[in-house]
Amino acid sequence: MNRPPHPRAGVGPCREDGCPRPGHGPGDGLRGLRWGECVALTTGAFRGDELRLTVAVAEVNGVIHLGTLKDHEARTVPLPGLIAAELRRWIGQRTGLLFPDANGGYVRYSNCRRRRLDTAVKAAGLPRKVTPHNFRDTAASLAIQAGASVVSVSRMLGHEDPSTTLTHYAGLFPSDLIEVSNGLDRAAKRAIRMPQQGLAAIPVPTIYRPNSAEAPKLGPKIEQILG
Repeated sequence: MNRPPHPRAGVGPCREDGCPRPGHGPGDGLRGLRWGECVALTTGAFRGDELRLTVAVAEVNGVIHLGTLKDHEARTVPLPGLIAAELRRWIGQRTGLLFPDANGGYVRYSNCRRRRLDTAVKAAGLPRKVTPHNFRDTAASLAIQAGASVVSVSRMLGHEDPSTTLTHYAGLFPSDLIEVSNGLDRAAKRAIRMPQQGLAAIPVPTIYRPNSAEAPKLGPKIEQILG
């Protein structure tokens, strides 16, 4: 396996053993990358304010394999400004892996867990084990809290279908139905304030106007019900 040159150890996002420093790499909890996706990142994947993901690594029986992403589709992940600025300083004129280990190769999951993450979790007094994948969940929850839609979170995480995102994080979208209810309430109050126009003042989607020239063909049965 050809290994890229190793950047200066102990400076920037990586520690001496290749594990990312807090706030960088797989554990930043801001972009939701899978471990294998982040470990496979090269400096060329950094596009100024975003990351272009095309490959990922997987470790099977101690052997690291480089292959396609889980859904076999490349994706672009925008970066928060502070992370983009730090990565820009870290990369400089370097080429090769973005987060190499001390030997310039891929960071191994077990090494980073044992040497850094598990120790940090214990020192923090957390009640349960924390895995790199938990940071992915953190990124999803922070994105949802920031107002991201299901589709946006799905694209960020690389889910093939937004339904997968809903299956995992449906409980984090509690305000959606409340907003729908509030919107309907506002529309009803506007209609009450306009007695001359009444409900006709509320915009109606084209699909519910079967006689309109702009409406799509709904079929005779549906047009009969709506008309």
